[in-house]
This record gives sequence, C-alpha cells and structure tokens, in this order.
Amino acid sequence: MRRFATGNRADLVRCAALLKSAPDDATRKQFLAGFEAAFRGRSAAALPEKLLAALTESGPVPLSLRLRRGEPEAIVEALKRLKDSSQDATERAELAALLGESHPPEALSVFLALFDAPSDATLRSAALSALASYDEPVVVEHLLAALPQRPSGEQIAILSVLVSRADWSKRLVDAVRNAEIDTGIVPADLARRFDLHGDEHLTKSVSELWPEATTLRQRSSGDLQALHDTILASAGDPYRGKRLFSTACGRCHRLFGEGGDLGPDLTSDPRNDLSRLLGAVAAPSAEIREGFENFVAITSDGRVISGLLVDQDEHVVVLREADGRTVLLRRNDLEELVKQRKSLMPDGLLDRLPDDELRDLFAYLRSSQPLNE
Repeated sequence: MRRFATGNRADLVRCAALLKSAPDDATRKQFLAGFEAAFRGRSAAALPEKLLAALTESGPVPLSLRLRRGEPEAIVEALKRLKDSSQDATERAELAALLGESHPPEALSVFLALFDAPSDATLRSAALSALASYDEPVVVEHLLAALPQRPSGEQIAILSVLVSRADWSKRLVDAVRNAEIDTGIVPADLARRFDLHGDEHLTKSVSELWPEATTLRQRSSGDLQALHDTILASAGDPYRGKRLFSTACGRCHRLFGEGGDLGPDLTSDPRNDLSRLLGAVAAPSAEIREGFENFVAITSDGRVISGLLVDQDEHVVVLREADGRTVLLRRNDLEELVKQRKSLMPDGLLDRLPDDELRDLFAYLRSSQPLNE
C-alpha cells in the first residue's frame, strides 16, 4: 500500500483496489496506516474518485486524511480536540503536527495557547513547531516574551525557530540590543546561523554582540596535545563525568543506552584511544560520520532550517534540528537543500570546562562499562 501511495495517479487507483480487497477490518486498518504514512506532508485534495469512494466505503476516513484533503469540518474537529485537555496528549501533539503542515489561519490562536501550556512539554514542543510555519508578527513577539522564562532546553528550541527567518532574527537582535533578552541566552553556535540569511545587518550584529561566534577557533596539534596532557595529569571521576555527559553531550549522543540520537551512538566507538576521542570532540567538523551530515534547507517562504536529514522521498524532506525537533518540509516548498561541511555539533565545547571537569568527562567517556550510581 505504501509503495503505491507514493506513486502516480494510476498507483493511487491501485490503492483503491487494495482497500476493497481487504479481507477483514484489521487488514483494512493496516492498509490505511500505510497510506497515511505515505501521505506525510502531502495534500490529499486531488485524490482519484475511485480511491475516495474506496476510502468512504471502507469505513470512517481517518481525521489525518480528511485534514490533508483540506476539509473545513476536519479542521474544526481537530481544533476542538486540540483545545480539549481531557484528550490524550500524544494524539493532540500529532494533530498539532498535522495542522502545522497546512497552517490554517484559524489554528494560530490555538497553537499560541498550547505553547503556553504549563503541564505538557510535548504539546509545547508540537505547538512551537507549528508556530514556525506562521510568518506573523504576533508569533515572534510571543516567542520573545516567553524566551527568558523557559528552561534552557526549551530556550534552544525557541531560538532555533527565531533564527530560522531573517525578520525574526533581526527582531531577536533588537531585543538583545534593547536588553529585553540577555546576550548569554543565545549560544554562539546559534548566533552563527544568522549568517545563513546572507543579510549584512545580521552579520554585523553577530560580530558586535557575539564576537566568539565569528572567531571560530581552529585546534592545532599543539592545542590537542595540551588538552591530552591536562586530561592525563591526574585521574578524573567518571561518576561526576557521567553527570557532565548528560548535560553537555547526552542530548545528542547515546552512551550505554542513555542519551539522544541526534549524533552517533558512542558505546561501540574505540573510546579508549584518547587522541582520537579528543580530536572528535574538539574538532567535530574535521571528520563527519556518514548519516550525520548537517543539511541546510531554504524554503520558499524565507525559512532557513539546519539539521540532520533523517528521511526523504519525492514529496517531503524531514530534518531533525539540533534541539531535537523534527521538521517536515514539502519538496514543493523547498528552494534549496544543501549538505554542509560543518558538523551540527557545536565547536568549543571543551573551552567551557575547567581542568577538573575536563578530566571527569573523559574519565566517563573512556569507561568500558556502564556506571551504577
């Protein structure tokens, strides 16, 4: 079903035949699930009549397909569920993602309210991703007002959205200049993304407000040797190092089954080779592992999005940003998709650590087995 659903109109008619041939309800649901998966990010407004008839005859058409067909009644129903706090939070987050694909105007106020939901981080994240598709002044002002109040992880996600548009980036710069936002909230690796807009004003602002972002340090062999000697000067505490790993590395990397999946799983790496390990951390762009390349997408509505390419087909491209959010982009909305030679992993991570923490972190990174605390 999924193979036919990604094809041409003749293949879509074959989907109708498959649905009609389903021997039982379980098989029909399996076919529909495959069909829905194939239509991620795609409009279902122009489906062949035979397929529409088969969908109708096979039972209630899933809300997701009705939304992709642009049915006004489906949008009303989806918004009603989104606003109902008694509904399952995961289902509400999925609905937010679906509505974010088409970003109907009537959903904007609902997304703004969900972004402020105090008790559910998953819903807030889904609402933020949906808000990114609305090029409206109210969105940037709402995000800026919330930014100082949110925990650091959410701040990074909000900043990733703000720097995705040139106008929003300029408003963020103005907020920093006017002391509405503290300069330190914006890390250097995110400030560097202003340059992707090719705007002279933004480039100048980066050099003035975040000079460390413009003086990217290239590690020499002498630098690496000095770090190597510092790490070996005395024993580090791997238990303290584990806590450091969780905050500094664990959002992207997994070790002994704990951590994120934005970067490579480090468990099976030859981590006892200190020189190799140190080089990978200190100079992440020197060697980027296949499958973890950073891509920049430029959309027709002016967004610039940076992340890992986690999925693609002839209709959609899916990127995972550094904050962990997944962004689905329709190919019809893409102007450019370019692989970068710079890693998504920030430079200068080790510069922030005093010597004792540096030793602790590498003591944990070089551990041969999980630590039980």
